[in-house]
Amino acid sequence: MSMVKCMNQWIQKNMIKIISCFLILGPIFDLITSLSLNLFHVNMSIIMIIKVLFMLLLMYYILVIYNQKNKKKIIFYGILLGIYFLIYIFLIAINKSVNALSYEIPYLFRTYFFSITLLGIYSVYQKEQIKISNKILVISLLEYLVLLLLPFLTKTGFDSYAYSKVGSIGWFNSTNEIGGILSILFPLSLSYFWSTNKKVIPIYLLIYFYIIFSIGSKVPVLTTFFTLLLFLCFYLKNNPKKIKLFILPFLFILSFGIYLFPKTNFYKNIQIHLDFLEIHSVNDLMTIENIDHFIFSSRLKFLNQTRINYQKSNLASHLFGIGYIENYGTDEINLKTIEMDYFDIFYRNGMIGFILFLLPFIWILCKNKGEEVEKYALFLALFLAFFQGHILTAPSVSIYVIIILLNGGKYEKLCCNN
Repeated sequence: MSMVKCMNQWIQKNMIKIISCFLILGPIFDLITSLSLNLFHVNMSIIMIIKVLFMLLLMYYILVIYNQKNKKKIIFYGILLGIYFLIYIFLIAINKSVNALSYEIPYLFRTYFFSITLLGIYSVYQKEQIKISNKILVISLLEYLVLLLLPFLTKTGFDSYAYSKVGSIGWFNSTNEIGGILSILFPLSLSYFWSTNKKVIPIYLLIYFYIIFSIGSKVPVLTTFFTLLLFLCFYLKNNPKKIKLFILPFLFILSFGIYLFPKTNFYKNIQIHLDFLEIHSVNDLMTIENIDHFIFSSRLKFLNQTRINYQKSNLASHLFGIGYIENYGTDEINLKTIEMDYFDIFYRNGMIGFILFLLPFIWILCKNKGEEVEKYALFLALFLAFFQGHILTAPSVSIYVIIILLNGGKYEKLCCNN
């Protein structure tokens, strides 16, 4: 047996385990990246290299091992995406400079990590007729919670915000990414514990609440509240006679919550924000500028600036994108993204890039059904991608969206469920 054939057999046999390890190591990758940036001011490119190698391994799987009926469609898409990449890089080099590529190419990878990895893991699922258990996602979430809780307790965490607001992001670097991960994995974790060990739920929720209120970000708090309300309504709908059992615990939690709420970083940040905007009543909030600043963290302002730059660009940039450096070579250079994923992808990667990004997602979404909790988690991810960003365009977060989407399919076996 040739070495290549032997290697291919090993890859096929262990691909699901490799994907599972990648998911479990995700929090460690983020931790290493954050510590290298915050303590040593070094961009830990080795983590990016690992993610690129993971993506290349999936591409190799598609080209060499995957032999299902959809292979030609996937390869054709890969060719189109490769052509798009070459044109995008060429236009950046011409319209900006070759030096700009060192910034543009990593962001191009971050964005299309979602599409390429989605097709790669889809191919593994289809070939092996197996999917990764939600247990792996719950383990990954618990790792994040531990790596958030320890620095909170030891007061060694990094600040959630660069200035003004309060809160800690633990030993991680991106408040938006951590908030997104906690938000989309929380319903899956709640469902998992409900079906395996209900006794741990009160302790789990206590720790989870402490963490999300300590971070100081609005997103995980609001999504957690909505998720719990939805789960409770669904449970009472199916068990209407048990509503009396929830009255006393609800009143206790409400009273305790009212007492503790003003002491949380979440509440303090809301108060700081309102004071900064000089808002003393609801009427004061009802202006476009204040709504944008308070609700969207000025994202609508950045959206308008990028939209103007896009409209001023040439036809090639309309089709292939203006890139991630705006006003390059001028005093008004801008590296700030909108942080609303759909708009960032459209303007920075153009009409063609936007279509290519969405094609795999729409194709697989139409194939899969999913359980109710997976549908909800997926909806939550897509909703947050519109308002917050760093969901579909951040590999650390988008990998979980990919697994949730793909787990909606029907397969013969379940991996790593024991």
